[in-house]
Amino acid sequence: MTSADAGPPVPPPSLAAQLRVWIGIGLQSFGGGPATLLLMRRYLIRQRGWIDEPAFTLDWTLAKTTPGITLIGLTALLGRRIGGWPGLVVALVGLLVPAVAITILLAAGYTVIRDVQVVGQAIDGIAPVTIGLTLAMSVIFVRSTLRAGRGAVVDLAVLAVVLVAGFMAPQTSVVIIIAAAAIGWAILGEAAPPPPETDHDPVAD
Repeated sequence: MTSADAGPPVPPPSLAAQLRVWIGIGLQSFGGGPATLLLMRRYLIRQRGWIDEPAFTLDWTLAKTTPGITLIGLTALLGRRIGGWPGLVVALVGLLVPAVAITILLAAGYTVIRDVQVVGQAIDGIAPVTIGLTLAMSVIFVRSTLRAGRGAVVDLAVLAVVLVAGFMAPQTSVVIIIAAAAIGWAILGEAAPPPPETDHDPVAD
């Protein structure tokens, strides 16, 4: 398909719309972790259609393999992809400001109730829940990159080889990451363009 056949480019969503969505994510996902990833996928992919699954997975992979805090890096990449450099700034502000404010309030409140028995029991249950959410996100990412038919067999075989290599030779993790990225790039090819923006506001749900 040539550029002439692709039609006019879809304009990016307004900065106000982007800010509303990122604030909604930030208000619901303070503390980070798999919950933030699930919210990003829900709002940015499923409800808004600003990006597609391959693009999200690519940015997540880049954020994981570069120095720094992964979620902040992912937010910056997604914001840049959706709205350019202004979108990057809006994404970081919308995600971090509410999350930081809520975290400060919770930390202050925890100093008051930390000796209550039920609070200690609740904290003990955080680790299993986090592990479960992490496993769920891993399954979602794998499913989002699998192709149909015989291509899925190739994708699963590559995934199995990379996992085995990672466990057998952890000292060569950098080599494994580079090799896996090259293989994935060759197999997955170009991602389809994201669907156009809709007028539905996920934060209002």
